[in-house]
Amino acid sequence: MNQTMGNKGWIFTETGRPLELVEVAEPVPGPGEVAIDVVRAGLCHSDIGIIEGPGAGWIKQRPIVLGHEVAGVIRELGPGVEGFAVGDRVVIALIAHGEGVSGNWIAPGLSRNGGFEQRCIAEVRELVRLPDGVGFAHGAVATDAVTTAWHAVICEGQVREGTTVGIIGLGGLGLSAVQIARHAGATVHGADISARARDQAARLGATSVHAEAMDLAAFKPDVVFDFAGFGETTAAAVNVAAQGGRRAILIGLGATRATISTDVLVNRQVTLKGSAGGSRKDLEACLALIAQGAITLPIEELPFDRLDEGMRRLAAGDLVGRLVLAVDPARS
Repeated sequence: MNQTMGNKGWIFTETGRPLELVEVAEPVPGPGEVAIDVVRAGLCHSDIGIIEGPGAGWIKQRPIVLGHEVAGVIRELGPGVEGFAVGDRVVIALIAHGEGVSGNWIAPGLSRNGGFEQRCIAEVRELVRLPDGVGFAHGAVATDAVTTAWHAVICEGQVREGTTVGIIGLGGLGLSAVQIARHAGATVHGADISARARDQAARLGATSVHAEAMDLAAFKPDVVFDFAGFGETTAAAVNVAAQGGRRAILIGLGATRATISTDVLVNRQVTLKGSAGGSRKDLEACLALIAQGAITLPIEELPFDRLDEGMRRLAAGDLVGRLVLAVDPARS
């Protein structure tokens, strides 16, 4: 890629309107920033939430190029940038914890143009080097699907050797959580309405898989993770957690409301907590596990000009694992 080609991106303008592929401004890095040639960018259900309306409050400007799961190659350094060089393979961390964060996400595709364009800007504090042996597609997915699962499982759920875990929702995040919990030494039981997702979870280490979330109650899980977030799944997470100080962690945002039994919450002494995103250190830990082969995900790549097709499939739930946009298919 070079500047004479222009910089194309998929722009979001208003709720209910599909993304549109247009020419966007060439990114010029300021102090403490770099310009990146985007190689792969992951598609996320959060993007659907923005386009359809419930998640539109997450973005800080309009119009905006979405895409917050970004992996690429540094093409230009802004003033004062040290520790990185042109040509470095990097991913952009979605910093929701640490780094002085206080409720505001530091992320492409939310506060500034993101990865659904050929070149974008990153702050140097967001950059994490892509380890040797980790491809751009897995690097992009690691920034959100894996890191968010890691933070929920290890930091919020405190999963350790001997923990019994329930996982509701076996999409990209849920499948990451299965592997993270297994790596930590936990026993994992999963639930999803999709037979394909259940089969994939079993292949990745789940001890048992079920079509109904309430089936997890038989295993008396110490902690239950709801990666679906469809109201009834959150209620189920509270209901199936073992009695006495056990935890239900909500990560998924499939619905904006859930009805929880206060009787169950109080008398079973269950803690319900939300978890979102992760830290730069969380991302570094996830990339190390991917490099070791401890975490892998089914990934399907789409050509850059077919993002709209990918969004339709994502909204319909027509996939297992993650979709990734091949912004620069010549690199892998």
